[in-house]
Amino acid sequence: SRPVVLLTNDGGENWSIDTLKENPLSLFFLNDTLGWMVTDRGIWRSEEAGLGWRKLKAMSDILRVHFLDEKRGFAIGVRKSAFRTVDGGSTWTPLEDADQLKTTKDFTVFSSVDFAAGRFGLITGWSRPPRRRVARFPDWMEPEAAQRRLETPALAAFLETRDGGTTWK
Repeated sequence: SRPVVLLTNDGGENWSIDTLKENPLSLFFLNDTLGWMVTDRGIWRSEEAGLGWRKLKAMSDILRVHFLDEKRGFAIGVRKSAFRTVDGGSTWTPLEDADQLKTTKDFTVFSSVDFAAGRFGLITGWSRPPRRRVARFPDWMEPEAAQRRLETPALAAFLETRDGGTTWK
């Protein structure tokens, strides 16, 4: 089956279905018409409130985007992926400040990015090595085994900006 998106232009009274070419992971809309969609294989842009999508960039490992205006934005994801754009998403450059985190790239995920008042921003995530032994069943099926299992160590990861994303700490 093909991935789909549900669209409404009357506040949810009526909905239409449109098929997509790639599996969507997240959406970000700057206003009523301009939005970006992250898929499992890239970043797409719509200038028609989601009625039509144009692929901007083939990228993997991206989970979310956040834009401050129609040009400046950020993309984050797995494997310590963090990028910035100054042209609406056509080109992306690595956010080198993400390398400040002393974590293993393969175990680090950035899962959320948001801004307040346009200048104060936060990228959050975690770093967690894989478990050595994978349980045969989910914890709820083997509660006794789950109680004996040691927790996997994890580290919360935060990047903060106070200048609209020019620098991150």
